[in-house]
Amino acid sequence: MQFLEFKNYFSPYIVFSTKEIEKVFPKFNNINLLTWQKKNYITKLRNSRYIFTNSKSDNNSFGSFSKEEYLLYFISNKIYSPSYISLETALSYYGLIPEAVFTISSVSTLKTNSFKNKFGNFKYSNLKPNLFFGYQIIKINNYFFKIAEIEKTILDYLYLNSSIKSIDDLIELRLNKFILANEVNFPKIYEYATIYKSKSLIKKIKILKQFVND
Repeated sequence: MQFLEFKNYFSPYIVFSTKEIEKVFPKFNNINLLTWQKKNYITKLRNSRYIFTNSKSDNNSFGSFSKEEYLLYFISNKIYSPSYISLETALSYYGLIPEAVFTISSVSTLKTNSFKNKFGNFKYSNLKPNLFFGYQIIKINNYFFKIAEIEKTILDYLYLNSSIKSIDDLIELRLNKFILANEVNFPKIYEYATIYKSKSLIKKIKILKQFVND
């Protein structure tokens, strides 16, 4: 198969899998993927998941993504599914922490896992299926990525980080009190928290509320 023919068809996908290839080209020879990797035409993101090597937010073929991180969020959703962006990455997205985040953090109903490829580091923390909710779908032209709502971001982080036990622990995070006080719906946090059925989580929320009010 000619690479240009293949690229013309799969460019709109951005990330594509061997299963998707087989549906379109049933007689496709996977040796092509190895050859195209060696020629630097495509890059393996993880087993059976690929992307065109020149995929970046300022490339004309992928100009739908206005920011480089949006492309990374899209990749993160696609290479381990179901998942949505949360934890440190979402805290940074909402301006709740000042630090730039270099690992894309997500939660998933699949087992805890991580992947490293040319585009970055991708980490996934396990949540029970009944806790896989509270995310929004961000649309960038014809593409979508899933990211936790700001309230769910906070809950996921508190729930999955046993080290958070006191106000001092929150101070070390350098959480933005203005955003917490003005953009976070605490009644919604408490409502969501009931689904977790965790006494320690409720305690952490009360500590967070005290942190905001101090």
